[in-house]
Amino acid sequence: MAEISYYRDSIRNYMVLACGEEEAGRGYQYRMLAANRIPGLLPCSLRYIDDRRLLYYDISSRQKLSVLCEARSLEPVHFRRLLERAAEAAGRLSEYLLDASCLLLDPGYIYADLTGMEFYFVYDPEAEAGTLSLLTAFLTERLGQEDPDLTAAVWELDALAQDPDFVLGPEALAQLLPGERPGTEEPGPVSGEGLFPEERAEEEEPEQEEREQEKSLPVFLPLLALAASLVLFVLTFTGLTEGRTRRLCLAGGAALLAAGLGTGLSVLLKRKGKAWKGAAGKEGAGKEAPERGEKRSFFSFLRGREKAEEKAAADFWGEDEAVSSGKAGPDLVPVPQRVPVEERGPLPVLGSGRQTKVLGGEEPGRLRLYGEDGARGLHIDLEKLPFTVGSSPEFADVLLDDPSVSRLHARIWKSEDGVLQIRDLGSTNGTRINGILLGPEESAGLMKGDIVCFGSLEFHCR
Repeated sequence: MAEISYYRDSIRNYMVLACGEEEAGRGYQYRMLAANRIPGLLPCSLRYIDDRRLLYYDISSRQKLSVLCEARSLEPVHFRRLLERAAEAAGRLSEYLLDASCLLLDPGYIYADLTGMEFYFVYDPEAEAGTLSLLTAFLTERLGQEDPDLTAAVWELDALAQDPDFVLGPEALAQLLPGERPGTEEPGPVSGEGLFPEERAEEEEPEQEEREQEKSLPVFLPLLALAASLVLFVLTFTGLTEGRTRRLCLAGGAALLAAGLGTGLSVLLKRKGKAWKGAAGKEGAGKEAPERGEKRSFFSFLRGREKAEEKAAADFWGEDEAVSSGKAGPDLVPVPQRVPVEERGPLPVLGSGRQTKVLGGEEPGRLRLYGEDGARGLHIDLEKLPFTVGSSPEFADVLLDDPSVSRLHARIWKSEDGVLQIRDLGSTNGTRINGILLGPEESAGLMKGDIVCFGSLEFHCR
């Protein structure tokens, strides 16, 4: 297996494979990888640095499968998709006359794109056969009885993977998983609403276009009528028309003016009615819109909105949490590790404005990360380890609501000898310890007095 390292330039993150000596057959594999964008593989480029051949795999905005499963458990439907994508990638390699056994199936080298939960793989011409057994062992530890067909197929695949000559291809997977389980839907993001808002925006785009067309057409009609009436009035009063024609232009201009004003007034009333219905729906299903003719001032409408927001906050956080405690120093701690998604509940979002009450003050000798500058007022407890820091509610344990923080930014844990460690998870804007930028997947010790930066957010360890 090739030597693997990680590299970050100004905008991209890479996994770098150091190529060995030129051997018969391998030169062709490197050229095929560099000259083609093979479906299922990470984007790859071949570079020559200091007389060394290096394969650069672009891992930007993607995360390791092993890291994802450290934070949260994936659904069986995503593991099914993983096996399907692995088999498809192996089939694609045969089309390029590449050895499918060189596909790295170690969970530490399988990357997922969180926006759609698509999986991408790495091809190593110097890889040794047998990496499939690493993947099957990884899956057997995480699959239960939610999908019995998938669980049985993985156990059978694990037995087949003990043969170093066995290759997972589309035909082999079709025999193990002949078809999707009845009622199984096409896999998507982890949460029911989608991982990120961009996906929901694509689904809502047609409806939004229809609403825009409905808005533009009624506004256009009164404007057109007013413009036509203006033209007729100009013809009437500038002396360009005489006699009967002048009287017709005057009558037509008056009619169009009346029609334009009437249409415009009706459009305004209709939009006002829709705005009222939308506001009433947000305030609650139990409240009914005012009857026709009932007057409602703008300030009373705002007061109703404020009451609705206060009620929503009380329902979500509880009555005690919705009211400010009046005590300084919020204490936001990470959620304990390896708890099923459905049992974990809502995660704390740092930077969202919510302050948790401090009970009993600070414990002596207890290490925390205290936010400074843009992160002032944010505390991260370093006692409940390990945990992942990021901006993704689906996978991060401690959420930092800041655009400079990646979905999975860094991980903090304690080594076997009791030393705090922090590792950058291939973040876009990087993780810094005392001003030193960590490389992708690089770890460093974390001590009292250190300054930690997640993107642009700065924290002091004390």
